[in-house]
Amino acid sequence: MENEIVRQLLTQADAAFDLASEEQMRPAEDVVPFSICHNSRVSIRIYLMTFLIKNGVQPDSNESMKELLARCSKIDKKFSKLDISDMDCRSTKADKNDEYCLSVNKVTNCYDAANEVKKLVNNLD
Repeated sequence: MENEIVRQLLTQADAAFDLASEEQMRPAEDVVPFSICHNSRVSIRIYLMTFLIKNGVQPDSNESMKELLARCSKIDKKFSKLDISDMDCRSTKADKNDEYCLSVNKVTNCYDAANEVKKLVNNLD
């Protein structure tokens, strides 16, 4: 059952990441920063929660990305190298969907962070 949950979560995280990736690939004048920001953040949260579940830890849906990352870092030190400080729109609260960065440069950092989290979680099988 846990493997099925992990598989479903990874599918959700990958779908959100793919949406951010597609938006990131558009010409600069066509990019919708909100889409990159939102989907990058969604994918990061789901990847981190998936990692915790894979390691027998039940994540709390109210935890911020920063808190989830800290819990992941306690299990695997590779996570401590990730820097989500540039995602400060909501890095200290429960990452509600009402504040986003609208700068393309800023959301590129969010996308890059999502890509790093994805690589870490997918390489730990």
